[in-house]
Amino acid sequence: MLKLNAASFYKATAMLYNIRSFVNHWKENREHEDAIKIENKIDISTAKIVLENLRELQSSLLILGTTITSLAVDRLLKLLTPSVVISYQEFHDRFREIDNRLKDELSLVSTFVLEPEKVKFYEPAEPLFGLEFETKFPSGGVYEIDEAAKCMALGRDTAAVFHLMRCMEIGIRTVAKSLGIPDPTKGSDRNWHEMLRKIKLAMDAKLNPPTWKLGDREIFESAYGSLDAVRVAWRNTTMHVENKYTHEEAEHIFIATRGFMKKLASRMDEQGIPLA
Repeated sequence: MLKLNAASFYKATAMLYNIRSFVNHWKENREHEDAIKIENKIDISTAKIVLENLRELQSSLLILGTTITSLAVDRLLKLLTPSVVISYQEFHDRFREIDNRLKDELSLVSTFVLEPEKVKFYEPAEPLFGLEFETKFPSGGVYEIDEAAKCMALGRDTAAVFHLMRCMEIGIRTVAKSLGIPDPTKGSDRNWHEMLRKIKLAMDAKLNPPTWKLGDREIFESAYGSLDAVRVAWRNTTMHVENKYTHEEAEHIFIATRGFMKKLASRMDEQGIPLA
């Protein structure tokens, strides 16, 4: 996907307008006795002004990715050096070529504009779930959250919830690993109900005799309760085509997922370390 730099696009159009004004001035005044003849060579002072505008145009074109137009500008820039001088007529013809090429290139591009409040999801200024989460869940969690956020920015809210549920599944596996439960290998063992059942059994086993580390029981019971609530409220329904989510619903689930994963990251990394 091409990202259109709005400032560069505005700058390019401004430079085109400036140069077009020069060209139109030469054309409109060529009948006057004191007018510059369009067949004359461009004088050095005019060439300097045009060169400055062309260089500004070129820098914007490179950012916009309009390669073919950039090549045409390059050729014109080489013709405006002190050693090579062209006529106003030739400049006019070459500028028209640049103008037409840019129109053609931009006609092949569809532009989508993000609302200011959605930019925070597409290009966050800082980690969306905090630095601790990004450090401790680098292999899968960060990817799922980045995908979920981009989906929300682009209005694909049901897809965003799908990625958030994948992130929560990483949370389930992390809790299981911390309790010493190996990752499921059979497909039938990978559903949330079965994974949560095994987590509950492992938690109950730590009650008699008590083997919980200080503060762990509350953390794991809270995690289990949150995951089971998500399974019932969102995870199961997300897998069925009948359900679609609005942006407000997706944002609510995003905030809930962030709260859960940040709390989990404060206790363990994606490998469940330290073990319970």
